Amino acid sequence: MARALREPVRATLLAGALAGGLLTGPALSAAEEGVVSELLSSGWKIAERAESVETRPGLPPYQALERRVHMTRYRLCRVGREVLCRIEYDSQRDRITESCTHPELAEGGRCP
Repeated sequence: MARALREPVRATLLAGALAGGLLTGPALSAAEEGVVSELLSSGWKIAERAESVETRPGLPPYQALERRVHMTRYRLCRVGREVLCRIEYDSQRDRITESCTHPELAEGGRCP
């Protein structure tokens, strides 16, 4: 009997998460297992993090629809050097891309 009660609760939680958009975030954090995660595990620290969502035109054959691109930008620091990283999730392509600059000297003392 207890099992029968748990099933509707799971379905309700999942439906609520989908309706509230809670399941769009994990796609971005899953990408953090790539280059950003490697940098963090090798001693780089997050100095800044910013998130945004861009609305772009849809790609054929869905050009009449809008697509959302979720972006997370990082500025990572380590011993006076900085790396800028960007993670994008494209909703139409269902694709995560990640790019980072090469380590450079931080300008104006932005990184300790």
